Amino acid sequence: MQNLDLSIDHKALHGKFSTFGNIVSCKVAVDASGQVKRLWGLWNTCRYAQKATEKLNGMLLNDKQVYVGSFLMRQ
Repeated sequence: MQNLDLSIDHKALHGKFSTFGNIVSCKVAVDASGQVKRLWGLWNTCRYAQKATEKLNGMLLNDKQVYVGSFLMRQ
């Protein structure tokens, strides 16, 4: 998840992501100045992750349109 409002925190992330299925893990990554860089969640099935990606991508969260995509490992 990218393009996030600064007020988004772990609790808000978990609340939003949990509507799509059982969450194994979710995290908020911040930079050295405390600015939110990225959020990510891990569900117990791919189906839940795909559903979340489809529903959340382009959604407005705190008046900011967010980008949600699947995790891709760097080669």
